[in-house]
Amino acid sequence: MLRRMLVLFVLVGLVACGTNDKAATNSENLTLKLNVQPNQTYRYKSTQVQTMTQTMFMTEQTQATTTTMTMEQSVVSVSPEGETVIRIVIDSLQVDMQTQDQALSYDSTDPTANTDSPEFAQFAGLTSQPMTLTLSPEAKVTKIDGIDQMLDKMLVGSEENEQTLMMRDMLTKTFEQSYAKATIIPFGGKPMAIGDSWQDVTDMNLQIFSMVLTNTYSLKERNAGLATFDLTGQFEIGEFNFPGLMERDDMKLAIEKGEGENSQRGTVVIDEATGMLKSNVLDQTMSMVIKIEGEDLGQSLTMPMSQTLHMEVQLQP
Repeated sequence: MLRRMLVLFVLVGLVACGTNDKAATNSENLTLKLNVQPNQTYRYKSTQVQTMTQTMFMTEQTQATTTTMTMEQSVVSVSPEGETVIRIVIDSLQVDMQTQDQALSYDSTDPTANTDSPEFAQFAGLTSQPMTLTLSPEAKVTKIDGIDQMLDKMLVGSEENEQTLMMRDMLTKTFEQSYAKATIIPFGGKPMAIGDSWQDVTDMNLQIFSMVLTNTYSLKERNAGLATFDLTGQFEIGEFNFPGLMERDDMKLAIEKGEGENSQRGTVVIDEATGMLKSNVLDQTMSMVIKIEGEDLGQSLTMPMSQTLHMEVQLQP
């Protein structure tokens, strides 16, 4: 289960970028809207260090994963009304995974990269497959193209069974509901002074469980054409919804908040002249407990799960 969740958490934690109108002086309020031109290109590098821990039958399993990727974002078009189309391509992806008993690595730039593992085969499908996002002037995603083609590439060779269909549905919802907002930060669209803030809510309704992320962005400072925001976020875990198991009358599943926090905190820096991301650094913690009860088990089964994530995204020269 740890490895199946890995692909989803990597996608949820993908690169973030932002928006703006015209550069304002420090004495003026700042209004963020997109201000880019066709054929402009921005390259980002993202590094994520993630640790996931799961306890089952009093045995603790830990998986540490470092993911490094480079991404190119190209402006395709800008309409007179300010609607912007951006093309996104993940150029390279490197994953190093360590568990108690083995170490696995994948590097998309290595022609001999191992894709025998289903998870690594899915990672291979992420690279060099373009997606396009259509954005409002306030950077709200109104349309995504290319998801189906990316999923076909990620799941190529997989047998069409219930598990594959579930994975396709989860990945589709992940891209639609969280990947887009993780790639483009939808700003509030109103003038802001130092100390002002706005919230953005993402309903990350995955097939296994539902989760709502509420992020609050607060304008901390403006200096040399850069706007710095404090980011705080809270995750609300919803109902467990695992196909097949949930339909059984003799088994009951539930997901609850764990002992730790379900939150994230970070710092986002935006170029005021273009609205594009300069850097994004955040730390995230998640804690949940899966409970299974059933006559066949003889007793209730409790599986605590926790995750810590440190992510850094930087605009490349």
